[in-house]
Amino acid sequence: MNPSAECFVCGHGALGPGSPGYAQCPHCGHETLAEHGRQAFIVNDILEPPGPPNALDRFKERVLSRALASGAANSLLLDVGSASGRFLWFSRDRFLRAAGLEISPQALQYSRELGLDVRTSVEEMDGAPSVITCWHSLEHFPRESLLSLLACLQRCSSPDARLIVSVPDAASLQCRMLGTRYPYRDVPAHLHQFTDKSLDILLARHGFIPSFSCFSSAYSAFGWLQGLMNIFETPMNYYYYRKKRGHTFGLDEQSLRCKDRRNLALVGLCALPALAMTCFEALIPVAKGVLTRCYQRKPWT
Repeated sequence: MNPSAECFVCGHGALGPGSPGYAQCPHCGHETLAEHGRQAFIVNDILEPPGPPNALDRFKERVLSRALASGAANSLLLDVGSASGRFLWFSRDRFLRAAGLEISPQALQYSRELGLDVRTSVEEMDGAPSVITCWHSLEHFPRESLLSLLACLQRCSSPDARLIVSVPDAASLQCRMLGTRYPYRDVPAHLHQFTDKSLDILLARHGFIPSFSCFSSAYSAFGWLQGLMNIFETPMNYYYYRKKRGHTFGLDEQSLRCKDRRNLALVGLCALPALAMTCFEALIPVAKGVLTRCYQRKPWT
């Protein structure tokens, strides 16, 4: 990426160095991965039948309930980056229709086998979404695809639509303190690192204004836990990749068992300081490791 290129979010004239591997806009703080090749498909869930709701599922349900209470209709839910379909599965009965947007072939096939309505592009959707959710998906979109997606959502969503976005926060206390060990910096999969300012600017350009923000103790606690574990363990985010994506890192079964046991010991070592930092984050409005914000359509768009 040319450092002199303007920021595609706010239009500032020159980007400077940001987090390792990223170019940063000095005006809005948005970071874009400086060099990346063709984005590979990522299966960001273990493809298995949804079990009982966990803490993160319950957080998402609370955010969804608040969005509906704020005036959104329950006609059509669109989940962008629906992965295994877990969120759709738990939310489907709250809407007349629920659909997902996913391009990873394995996740697409699996979620359809669950009986879920999942498409590969917004253009395939019929009907106007009343609630759109983007749970840690926007940071994976190349710039042109991201702008195209948001333009499509602006055109096709209902006049009272709510857009729920959750993304890592490049200006957070976690990111500043943990540096390269910040677990939500997933290079090269994350092409963007948002700030609350850059997210608000980008979505305002596409017809959405802030409605409310939410703090997730689940996102915060995991961020601190995995970040502290990253100090003692390699590769980066080993625990996350094992639990979330089922990675084996090319290791044989015995080596995996040994490494897994080591990571369980690290969980015990890091749990208490991670909990303390999570409590601290909950008290500091600008310190959140993950941004979770709800937007509503501008009434005049």
